[in-house]
Parts: sequence; C-alpha cells; structure tokens
Amino acid sequence: TDNYESNNTSGTAKTIAVNTNITAKIGTSSDKDWFKFTNTSAQRNIRIDLSGLPADYDVRLYNPSGTQVGISQNGGTTAEVINYNTTTVGTWKVQVYGYNGFYNNSVCYTLKASISASAFREGEEPVEAEMQQQTVAASLNIASVFPNPTNGKLNMQFVS
Repeated sequence: TDNYESNNTSGTAKTIAVNTNITAKIGTSSDKDWFKFTNTSAQRNIRIDLSGLPADYDVRLYNPSGTQVGISQNGGTTAEVINYNTTTVGTWKVQVYGYNGFYNNSVCYTLKASISASAFREGEEPVEAEMQQQTVAASLNIASVFPNPTNGKLNMQFVS
C-alpha cells in the first residue's frame, strides 16, 4: 500500500516530516506524487534526496509561491538530489514522477526533505563519503571552498 495516495496534484500534496525518510510508490504511468513540508527562519536551507529507485524517477522542488526552483533528472535508477540554499521561508512542494511514464506499482522509493541552518554543499555526497573525505582532508590540512562558481555567497570549510 501507498499511504500517501491520493497526492497526484499540487493541491493534494501530502505533508511530510522534515529530516525523515518516507516511502511511497509511482503506481501508474500517469502517477505524479506531490509532497509538502515547511522550512523555518532558523533552518532555511533545503536538500531533497530521492533514493531506492525501482525505475527511472525524477524530482522537482517548488517554492512557496509555486515556482519550480530545482530539478534532478539522473538517468536510470541513480539517486536524485536537489540542494537549495535559500532565505525564503514557507511551505515548499516536491513532485516525484517517472521519466517517460516509468513506474513500479510494487516497489517503493525513499524520499527525504532535509532542512538545515547550514548551507548544503552543491554536489554533496552521502554523509559516509563526506566524512571519509574530511578525514583525508584533515590529515592533509586541506581547505574546501564552495560553490564554484559562486553567485555572491562563498563557503569555506577547513580544519583548524
């Protein structure tokens, strides 16, 4: 069973808890799953993770005024990630859909909408890989500067 159906339109988006994995299905070729969550002034930055894909699924992020601000369209069953660092606070929406109508009515995908006070790094890897890189960087005393190129806001990460 898919506990989030019916959520096939923006208006019927189901509320999900932030920083928590949920599972749902794309059950037909026309199924599009919509979810909503809220960020806060203390935790404005957003990361969307779509994983455990049984088919080629993609994900979109919409801001509180309904404008698409992010999309991830990796091929095949590669996990999808959207990092969106913002100053906008409100109710955000996520749409999960099958590329070219792909679906699987028996296997669920996993979706996680994370919010954070710290900016999410573009191209950020899973936590385990990032921790391993930090350990190597610490032993080499390396600094990291991101994003590159920047749009006016630059982050630095270093070990002191």
